[in-house]
Amino acid sequence: IYEEVERYQEAAFELQRALVCDSEAPEVQAHLAEIFIRLGRHDDAAGAIAASMKIEVTADGLMAEAHLRQAKGDAVGAVEPLRKAVELVDFGDEPDKAQMVYLELAEAQIVALDVPAAEATLAELCRREPASLNGHMRLMAVSWALGDIPQAEAHLRQILREEPNQIEALTGLAWLLAAQGRDPEARKAFREALDRSDSEPEIAAAF
Repeated sequence: IYEEVERYQEAAFELQRALVCDSEAPEVQAHLAEIFIRLGRHDDAAGAIAASMKIEVTADGLMAEAHLRQAKGDAVGAVEPLRKAVELVDFGDEPDKAQMVYLELAEAQIVALDVPAAEATLAELCRREPASLNGHMRLMAVSWALGDIPQAEAHLRQILREEPNQIEALTGLAWLLAAQGRDPEARKAFREALDRSDSEPEIAAAF
């Protein structure tokens, strides 16, 4: 509750109270580190991460380590802990967490200017979780940025097969078709997006 209203000092205090009851909880230590990062208390965050890792190396602890490195401006250094974290997540047990870790790794790789690595990460995410709309959307954006237009279009159409009402994918497809000079198809996609979005003004302007 404290986190939801951005009262991070109180949130940290509650987590510290929880650790008095159970000091052998690596995820709680990692969560506390995340709160310390938000508060700008980097030394305390490093201590909580070390405590978490001493108990057990978890995806939560590794993500906290990556976030601390990012907070310190070490974009390249954030990639390695996230790469280790993807090896610990399980799509069968915790699909949401697994997807989040893959997406964070891809984002970190992009920030570190390793776009091919990000593309490989997103491709693996989409292979392991074919219904991942976020994975397909980000992989589409990477493919488009790398100039692989057919692949970008394939990802958008995959998204729309899974979720026909995905407005972002519909408008993305419309722009992609327009960029290729396929105006009749682009108009059709924009019109569909308009119908499905209840005539969103921004989509109307794009059309």
